[in-house]
Amino acid sequence: MGSLSAQILLKHGPMAYMRVTKNRGKEVFNLLHRSFYRNEDISVALGISNHEECFPEFDKMVKWQLKQGLSIAAVDTDSDRVVAVAINFIYNHSNIEDFYKAQIEASKHPVSRKNFQFIMDVNKFFNIWEFCKVDMCFESWLDVAPEYRKRGIAKKLSELTIDFAKAMKAGNDITFPIDDEELKRPPDQPEIISVISTSGVSEKLVGKLGFKCAAKVNLNGFVYDGIPLSDKIQNEDYLGYYYLRL
Repeated sequence: MGSLSAQILLKHGPMAYMRVTKNRGKEVFNLLHRSFYRNEDISVALGISNHEECFPEFDKMVKWQLKQGLSIAAVDTDSDRVVAVAINFIYNHSNIEDFYKAQIEASKHPVSRKNFQFIMDVNKFFNIWEFCKVDMCFESWLDVAPEYRKRGIAKKLSELTIDFAKAMKAGNDITFPIDDEELKRPPDQPEIISVISTSGVSEKLVGKLGFKCAAKVNLNGFVYDGIPLSDKIQNEDYLGYYYLRL
């Protein structure tokens, strides 16, 4: 386990919020394996949850995101265990499509390729860069272990993420390496924070934090293996594209 004193950003009750560093990286992936990959609506609908052999292929994508040194973990100080994470990274429209195309080509499992195609489709169906007239986005996505939900952890992670994005916008380099390799510094200063909402819960959270809705895209437009996602996800009809100007 990592030292709780290292890189703590905030302590709130039993939770310590800290940068994702080298000694917490493995815990972050363990969390994603038992939580996000298995329980998140899109992951379930597209089959990741039933194919553990896909996990390493998605881990490669997450590692690329983590390498920018902007992600934040919530650690339960009683167990010294990562129980939630905000995966944060900066990218521009010109290079993100090529990145995900490369993931599709490199993936061996059809379920992995289908999920990377979904991510590409999310960006194709609505162009947040064009809508906001920006070149650079600070993107964030969250995972909270099921047994730690409804405790305000996602809100705290989101507030710290906003602080990080504003610092980067101001030109302050707050990145921190997660391994011994060279830090993959963000390509430029972000102009907005971009979030994709896949549930009513996340939609309410970003609304409380001041995000604006740019668009809502019906899930029946996302069709894989001849079946629209709207047929596989109950109680959710659309994806929400949200942004916060920095």
